[in-house]
Amino acid sequence: MSEVGEVGTTRPVSRTEPGAGGAPTADGAVAGAGEVRAPAGGEQGPAPDAGLDPRRRRLVVAGLAAVVALPLAIAVVALRTPRWYPLLDLAMTELRVRDVGTRHTPLVGLVGRLSSNGNQGSHLGPISFYALAPVYRLLGGSSWSLLLGVALLNTAAVATTIWIAARRGGARLALGFAAALAVLVHVYGTQVLTEPWNPYMPVMWWMLTLVALWAALCDDLAMLPVAVFAASFASQTHISYVGLVGGFAALTLVAIAVRAHRLRGDRPALRRLLGWAGASVALGLLLWTPTIIDQVTGDPGNVSIVIDHFREPDEEPIGVARGIELLGVHLNPWRLLSGQQATTGSVVPAALLVVAWLAAAAATWRLRPDPDTDARLRRPLLRLHAVLAVALVLGAISATRILGFVWHYLALWAWSINVLLLLSIAWTAALLVRARRPRPDRRAVLAGAGAVAAVLLVWTGMTALEAVDAEPTQANYSAMLARFTDAVTDAIDEGRVPGGGPDGRYLITWTDGVNLGSTGFGLLSELERRGYDVGVIGAHGPGARPHRVMDPDEATAEIHISFGPDIPTWQARPGAEQVVYIDQRTDEELAAYERARTEAIEALRRAGRDELVEAVDTAPFQLYFDDRVPEDARAAIKAINDIGQPAAVFVSPVTVG
Repeated sequence: MSEVGEVGTTRPVSRTEPGAGGAPTADGAVAGAGEVRAPAGGEQGPAPDAGLDPRRRRLVVAGLAAVVALPLAIAVVALRTPRWYPLLDLAMTELRVRDVGTRHTPLVGLVGRLSSNGNQGSHLGPISFYALAPVYRLLGGSSWSLLLGVALLNTAAVATTIWIAARRGGARLALGFAAALAVLVHVYGTQVLTEPWNPYMPVMWWMLTLVALWAALCDDLAMLPVAVFAASFASQTHISYVGLVGGFAALTLVAIAVRAHRLRGDRPALRRLLGWAGASVALGLLLWTPTIIDQVTGDPGNVSIVIDHFREPDEEPIGVARGIELLGVHLNPWRLLSGQQATTGSVVPAALLVVAWLAAAAATWRLRPDPDTDARLRRPLLRLHAVLAVALVLGAISATRILGFVWHYLALWAWSINVLLLLSIAWTAALLVRARRPRPDRRAVLAGAGAVAAVLLVWTGMTALEAVDAEPTQANYSAMLARFTDAVTDAIDEGRVPGGGPDGRYLITWTDGVNLGSTGFGLLSELERRGYDVGVIGAHGPGARPHRVMDPDEATAEIHISFGPDIPTWQARPGAEQVVYIDQRTDEELAAYERARTEAIEALRRAGRDELVEAVDTAPFQLYFDDRVPEDARAAIKAINDIGQPAAVFVSPVTVG
């Protein structure tokens, strides 16, 4: 194979492949008698080292992908019953997936913690909604179909990643990447990989982005469009990937320009490079067309809101020390291998991992080139090290620029870097062992493959066992929403409440200091699913989307969800019919709630924060993040949120103006 940049040259490799005698090999190279030659223009292309024909490659990829994705299949089956009722962001996601293909097809992503000058911003693009829509439509718009859709999308990302590895290094490298993916699936867990939440959906697509970029850097230019799609999926779906993807995109454009300049004397190679680059740019423009349309037609456009949000943030970035700690926790190999997630902790294990990786990269660089291994093994490994170096730098910058509270999902992308660092170190070790053995030891090769296979099977097995008992996030509130939905629909259909029965128009409101209206958005989605004419007030329009905002003057009744201290207020309201009351707390939980409430109030009063006492009952969720709250009160407030409050649903004449 020829080195990238050695334009128009070929170098014999002392290896006989299927296809000798001038026929194309299964992996796209052209073989002469006893040698393999690089494709024209210095392309390394799909590596021919394993001699996999297309059929065998498909079988290898399908088999390995099936093993890695097995826990997702088990989890999806386990989540089939009892029926899942999406809440808050997940309900908002379903509303947007439901809108795909209608005149209200979304042009931007899910609403987020993004704002500027009073304008609510959203994540950048709707690609995840579009990707979920086909399965959602085929299965009749059930909520479970969203879980299946996410699992299928992650399976597709896994399979494509393994396919790229098989293109680059045949069955052995595909096995190595499959083992790495099995570890990654375990650390994320099936909840992350089956839940249609926008911080979770990109995680495997970010892994695919890194691997596809690596393949493209190895001159497998057909992987450029794959990288564009995967990177667009990640960065449109959640803002935490924008800095990472943007940095790689800029460097890729520079690399293409430099490469084109070096190939100016080789017209076939230049045409090939520009052809794949042009196709990738065209694909990128297509994928980002909805975002562009919104920006051009919006007042202001969502992109402008997002840019202004980060240009003039309401909160300070967490800074270098906290950002490096966050990244370091995610680069801790022991946490990765054991499946332990955290946002704080020691950075020493991460530092040791980075040092080991630097040593591996240096050893790979210093390894004497060998005609039999250089093009197939050493240079692709060097390029993987290069991709990881860029990823580490961009990751460090992104982590230090996080604004405000560090949510657990803001650095999920770092686990992919972690697993690829370990993979690159193992690959380097194998290459060093090979360099010391002129003749490959078949037993050593089999032992190494067996060890990798063991990692694949053991970590997949651990995840599969956990998947048997999979349940959705906030299963208790999902059950609560099920009771809300049945009670409200029965009351409306039987005419026991104001509003005009099934033909009425119902405005859904809520007072929820614990869950930020999670059941409110969920009830909106469920009643809409059942065909009722429902809407929300303007304040909830960004979450529900503007076309679901209902003018109170046009509503025939109001459906109000009430939590905690708001319940007595509505029980005393004239004309309000209570259709359901729920308190899911056990006696032990109720006692713990009262203790936590007392502790929180006493701690606030000791700190001279009497003005915050009322929020212990009315808005404990927001109170937890208030900087004025003393630390000795925060744990008690968290306990209040975790335990929850009683809830009730009322139907009444419209009370909002």
